[in-house]
Amino acid sequence: MTLTAPYAQMARSTNRSTAKRRPSHVLLLCVTSPGAPGLPHARAVAAALRQAVAAVAPSRLPEFFQEIQDAFTQAGDEDSVFPIRHFYQRWGAAIAIERRPSVAARLHAAERALADPDPAVRHQAVREAAEIIQAAYREVAGG
Repeated sequence: MTLTAPYAQMARSTNRSTAKRRPSHVLLLCVTSPGAPGLPHARAVAAALRQAVAAVAPSRLPEFFQEIQDAFTQAGDEDSVFPIRHFYQRWGAAIAIERRPSVAARLHAAERALADPDPAVRHQAVREAAEIIQAAYREVAGG
């Protein structure tokens, strides 16, 4: 199963002209406001993300559920969609990393290296982690 399959199916069912112009994963991870023309409802996006997390990182589902609840609560408190957009971007990036075992292994190794007593090792670990995370966010943004 590829992760884009659930995204592509939902994209085709929402707005064919938009789905043809953009990769489906970008379409679904760039929701900016409820009811935006051509974009799926936030629940549909959250369901697709949940499905992807369950497929590539099932141990992170409790974290996912806590963060989605926090994002929607914060959005309501602040009367802003930013917390929800941030949640979608963050978890889209997490999925982009975790669906590639070699990339995920590099990130987890870098995270472990942050505890190394050698400052040069920690510095390299920060650079490695930043590269991986930035690339994942660029992928989610479609670039």
